[in-house]
Amino acid sequence: MFKKIRWKLSLWYAGLLAVILIILGVALYQALEHSLMAEAIRTTVTRAQQISALIDAPEIGDTVNGQGTFVDITDPDLVNKFSSEGIYIEISDQGGKVVNRSFFLEKHRLSDSRLLSILKSSAPGTLEIRGFTDLGRIVVYAMPLSRNGQNLGTVKVVRSLTLMDRALDRLQLLLWFLSGGGLILAIGVGAALAKAALSPIDHITRTARQIRAEGLNRRLNLSGPDDEVTRLANAFDEMLDRLETAFQRERQFTADVSHELRTPLTVIKGTAEVALRGKDPQECTEALTTVDGEVDRMTNIINALLTLARADAGQQQLETERVNLQDLVEDVLATFSSLAAEKGISLDAEAGAPAEVHGDRERLRQLLHNLVTNAIKYTQRGGTITISLGKDGDWAKITVVDTGIGIPENDLPHIFERFYRVDRARSRAKGGAGLGLSIVKWIAQAHGGRIDVESEVGKGSTFTVWLPCTD
Repeated sequence: MFKKIRWKLSLWYAGLLAVILIILGVALYQALEHSLMAEAIRTTVTRAQQISALIDAPEIGDTVNGQGTFVDITDPDLVNKFSSEGIYIEISDQGGKVVNRSFFLEKHRLSDSRLLSILKSSAPGTLEIRGFTDLGRIVVYAMPLSRNGQNLGTVKVVRSLTLMDRALDRLQLLLWFLSGGGLILAIGVGAALAKAALSPIDHITRTARQIRAEGLNRRLNLSGPDDEVTRLANAFDEMLDRLETAFQRERQFTADVSHELRTPLTVIKGTAEVALRGKDPQECTEALTTVDGEVDRMTNIINALLTLARADAGQQQLETERVNLQDLVEDVLATFSSLAAEKGISLDAEAGAPAEVHGDRERLRQLLHNLVTNAIKYTQRGGTITISLGKDGDWAKITVVDTGIGIPENDLPHIFERFYRVDRARSRAKGGAGLGLSIVKWIAQAHGGRIDVESEVGKGSTFTVWLPCTD
């Protein structure tokens, strides 16, 4: 049970609440005890001061030979007047003999000799707090009595703290009861609230366990306030979207690779069987030529796949240097001139502003090779292909324009996807595997650039490569 987050949270909250309640309870108890004790001491001292003042002054209206009548310290009414529930008085003369005492003290004079010894030992002007088994705690204050500067004795006021201690005991019991009940309530309510708050996580867990590679279409679709749990669920759904897309691409990629490699393997297998049955050397030579061509095709596909796989894994390193794009365009133009001439296509270059980039010369040459190869492949006899170089601010711009068959508008967003072919325009009969433009896009992005395409069916296509200049 305690391995669950909601119980851990509840116990942490309960522990924190317990610390707070203990601190508040102790502070409240001590504050109240201090206040009550201060009041008890103040009352005790006040009673002693009142008795001292009464003895020192004559009673008004009673005179003998023109002088007032003074209160006798032995008069029982004196102590009874100032005694009350929990407050008791004892008066002793100059020699320390007790001459007046409250009834309570008289009653307990023999029952607890310690009380009497405390009263006897209390010096004038002292304040003591003592505790007894049957009487509880008491406050004793001793004050000297004088009249006209003459010492008459000592008054000792005893204040019982029993009622105060009982009130403090009840308060302590109440605090323990409230604290314990509060903690139990906090644990219960905290567990319920934590369970309600964390229930979406249980939903996420159950859904995650039900998801398999074949069923990535399940989603949490968690609705609610924009809190941490809802954001977690939305992030989980977004992750599933990416995983589903990745799995679909992987399945499609595997199927495309299998299909692309199966065709040349089938041709090689059939050609080899024909060559094995035939006895004509000419037929064997033609068969071997066919096999050689299909092996080259498979090699090109595998090399392209290896390049893209390394690029995806971040293992395809670029050997960068300063590259003059004008020289690169002229090199590509010289390479494809004869091939374009054989197909009756005009291949030209338009000179523009010279531009240099910091990049991998061989990869940039591969980029132009793929673009020009595609242009030649899908341009009819009598068409033209133009390679132009220019600058636009801090960017070098290479444009390959052809007057070929063009690309339908709905296919333009997908032509850089692997193994994607445009119907009628990208037929397997032309020998392509649908990887050339994917490699072109990767090379452009690896150099910090991009590639754009514009096309219209029947009128041709324009591919524009943007690369950051070095100057």
